[in-house]
Amino acid sequence: MSFNTHHSEGVDGNLDLERVARVITSQGPTHVALQELDSVTTRTKKVYQLAEFTRLTGMYGVFAKAIPYQGGSYGNGILSKEKPLSVKSVPIPGEEPRVLLMAEFDNYVFASTHLDGGEAYLDSAFTIIRKESVKWKKPFFIAGDWNCRPNNKFITKLKQYFIIVTDEFSVPNDIPTYCIDYIAVMNRYATFNVIRKWVMNGSLASDHCATCAIVDMYPPAGVGSVETAKDKFAFSGNSVMFPQPDDVDRVSIRTFDGREIYGGEPRTVSLTPGNYVIMVDNDAVKVNVK
Repeated sequence: MSFNTHHSEGVDGNLDLERVARVITSQGPTHVALQELDSVTTRTKKVYQLAEFTRLTGMYGVFAKAIPYQGGSYGNGILSKEKPLSVKSVPIPGEEPRVLLMAEFDNYVFASTHLDGGEAYLDSAFTIIRKESVKWKKPFFIAGDWNCRPNNKFITKLKQYFIIVTDEFSVPNDIPTYCIDYIAVMNRYATFNVIRKWVMNGSLASDHCATCAIVDMYPPAGVGSVETAKDKFAFSGNSVMFPQPDDVDRVSIRTFDGREIYGGEPRTVSLTPGNYVIMVDNDAVKVNVK
């Protein structure tokens, strides 16, 4: 989930952290990217909002300051079912300074950020996100309010390296008419399948809708070739064959962006030219079909 909380002040003008927490818990997310969080500021009664959200949701939480504000600070947070192995934050330029918050888990990294929509600032943000994402050598999820529409050049550039999981209308909160809130995942180290994506409209908790997705992440594909996987499958022209079907329960053939071409019992499958990940049970290999 990605949720710009508007420091928990709803569109009705009421400051209500419990209402925001109900939006979160109603969907049972494993990870939540939070933006516009206050930490012990005057306007939100000196409450450390991230700590309150961990209490109200029963999740682990981390916070990163973007700017000092009203005796406290203002920034991003992450809630997660698992406790992070490590946490890192880096500044991102903006007319109002921004921050990229990253939480590492066993098999992936989950990041939260709130970007300045100015073109020059988005260019800087892209450079920083790209640089930071490849450092981890793990699948890298990133979510947040990016203050730009799906046709913006920032999104176009990001698509070279990331799968845009959600680009659903997310603002305004009642009947959303445009998208500035996203969830994305770097197209490396694993394959992905977007099972479902949606927004939660109608809540008074914030001026943004909570943006949600269910994503399957498959084991990382090994760097290999047909030759290194002769015992798993073989090719005849553009057809892949599985020579020992009695020893294999399930095979899956996916494009690099996670789209499944075939999944089921072993059989001969014809493929068009391109790059694929072929999975036999839990073993995976990258192949190129010419």
